[in-house]
Amino acid sequence: MKSRILLACLFASSFLGHVTVHAQVPELFINEFMAVNSTTVADEDGDFSDWLEIHNSGVTPVDLAGWHLTDDAASPEKWTFPSVSVPAGGYLLVFASDKDRAVAGSELHLNFKLTSQGEYLGLIEPDGMTVAHEYAPAFPEQYEDVSYGLVSGVAAYMATPSPGAENVGGGLNQTSPVEFSVERGFHTSPFQVELSTQSAGATIRYTLDGSPPSDSHGTVYSGPVSISTSSVLRAAAFASGLSPSVIETQTYLFVADVVTQSYPGGSWPVPGTLGADNQVIDYDMDPDVTGDVRYSGVMQDALLSIPTLSLVTDLDILFNTSTSSSVGGIYVNAEQDGSEWERTVSMELLNPDGSPGFQIDAGIRIRGGWSRGGYNGKHAFRFFFRSEYGNSRLNYPLFGDEGADSFDKIDLRCSTDYSWTIGDLDGEGYGSLNTQTRDVFTRDTQRDMGQPYTRSRQYHVYI
Repeated sequence: MKSRILLACLFASSFLGHVTVHAQVPELFINEFMAVNSTTVADEDGDFSDWLEIHNSGVTPVDLAGWHLTDDAASPEKWTFPSVSVPAGGYLLVFASDKDRAVAGSELHLNFKLTSQGEYLGLIEPDGMTVAHEYAPAFPEQYEDVSYGLVSGVAAYMATPSPGAENVGGGLNQTSPVEFSVERGFHTSPFQVELSTQSAGATIRYTLDGSPPSDSHGTVYSGPVSISTSSVLRAAAFASGLSPSVIETQTYLFVADVVTQSYPGGSWPVPGTLGADNQVIDYDMDPDVTGDVRYSGVMQDALLSIPTLSLVTDLDILFNTSTSSSVGGIYVNAEQDGSEWERTVSMELLNPDGSPGFQIDAGIRIRGGWSRGGYNGKHAFRFFFRSEYGNSRLNYPLFGDEGADSFDKIDLRCSTDYSWTIGDLDGEGYGSLNTQTRDVFTRDTQRDMGQPYTRSRQYHVYI
């Protein structure tokens, strides 16, 4: 496969909400929660699971037997409390670990986790219908070891979390994140995206070329942004006296564009070879495939048949032909290795069915040995999740119900023993015909025989 403003190859929301508190203030409410718990509090297994805190503001104890917690407004009875009493003025800590433990007298664990990108969260009364307290339609994006909840009745971030105790004021001295009216995903017709922030007087800047906006770079937002083709919209907010907001990234894909993609011009490298390793730069999908009646009719469906990862970064991070480790592009200097060749990237997961994915900033390097050579038309990536980029772990079930769902690093394209593409050295064209999928096939075969195996999943990747 090839590329465009986004390079397509085979091998992924923050929504500022508000807190709803009923006119008759409930005695029980979700007082505080943490969706990215790295060091704050460990559960009984020693894991740093997501957590939330129920507070009883009343003057009498309340037995929570039959009450519910949910992260889905359409499924209000998703998890049910056992008989557990919250004393008057007291607090109850519940871990959102997906371990599903509801035994009276023991540590409580929900059957779901909290997404750092923001989602619905509600406390439901025993009738399964009455909402005692909710964060709706979604709480805002969450940050590592920073909690969110109510301070004097107002929803706020808390830089000093207090699980099981009264909330402490003093949130992030940071401009509120930019909210997008349209979430990342797949589209078939043009639309407009409205941008907003809860920080009064803040200026929003955005880019459409993958570069990170700053207080001096990017278009100042003055009205809806029109999107009519595959695009990456990045935005940040800037307010006097506050640090800038995090950069929000949203990828919008039109699969019809992908099939017909071509060299986009502008600052993109011209097709051919580039850099010290003579890396091949090729944008068009193979016309022998896209123009073949056996495939053309199913091409768009194929692009929606598995999840998609969108990798967004500055062009120079990949294609700057300098050989200096401080500025050189990692893709055209693929044989270079080490932390000095690690760069910043945004990673998004887009699910074709519209279910929530994720966006996370990470460090990116080229991985591999022999496959790093310029003769290889498609390099592998390794991603590092560190606090310097945002969250120190990616919390998402990349392998479905199998294996781990929390990662400090991941690899894309682990071809290993069958990664070479050495050209037509033997006159038979074997290099160009290498599928680079044999390792995954053998690993999955090992699985099907009931043996331990290395887990792999396929994604479409856009750069």
